Amino acid sequence: GSVIGLFIGQGAFKKVLSKILLRGRINPIFQKYLFIALASEIFFHNWRVSLMASLSGILTPLIPILIDLLNGIILGFAASRYTPYEFLVTMMPHGIIEIPGLIIALGAGLKLGLALMKSLKEAISEIRRTVYVAIGLIPIFLVAALIESSVTPLLIRMFLEWE
Repeated sequence: GSVIGLFIGQGAFKKVLSKILLRGRINPIFQKYLFIALASEIFFHNWRVSLMASLSGILTPLIPILIDLLNGIILGFAASRYTPYEFLVTMMPHGIIEIPGLIIALGAGLKLGLALMKSLKEAISEIRRTVYVAIGLIPIFLVAALIESSVTPLLIRMFLEWE
């Protein structure tokens, strides 16, 4: 997915998509909302995505794969818009926590989808484990959201001198 995102960011969609991520400027949403309101919005968004990734395995193991592909495309697009240094400063502080959380959710979704193909007994047991995983990811996404809404903008201002 990341390779596709890099291709899109450098290819035909570059002009249109470059309006989404602007180099040299912090997203105005970080200045518009209170830090805690933004953190809660980010947290609920990320946890909702992880819930979809993990529990969508009930329908088919393909949905977690598609969610993974989409997130890879978004990450690849972001990487295409920034220098490697800018990408690290803007994504790493919260991404180092958020991305493994998403990978865990995706793995749970795949495992659930595969269990459903085997037996009902195994599927019921796996549904229970998947719910525990989803609940266990709450602190991971909460910490990532707090970092993304407070530390990341601070580091962007400090190291990249963006406003």
